[in-house]
Amino acid sequence: MGHFSGNPHPDFSRALRAEFLSKHFRKHMYCNRDWYKRNFAITFFMGKVALERIWNKLRLK
Repeated sequence: MGHFSGNPHPDFSRALRAEFLSKHFRKHMYCNRDWYKRNFAITFFMGKVALERIWNKLRLK
């Protein structure tokens, strides 16, 4: 009992966490995929706006 952890049942918590993750794996996978797609779209359009602004500045000179 030299080491004290905040959780009195670490094996149970680990098993519960593993069960939850395996049970909801597909849901998390789709959620992450959608999140990456949204972020990619936002980044793409931000880049497009930046390039258009640079193009417009160069065209004015």
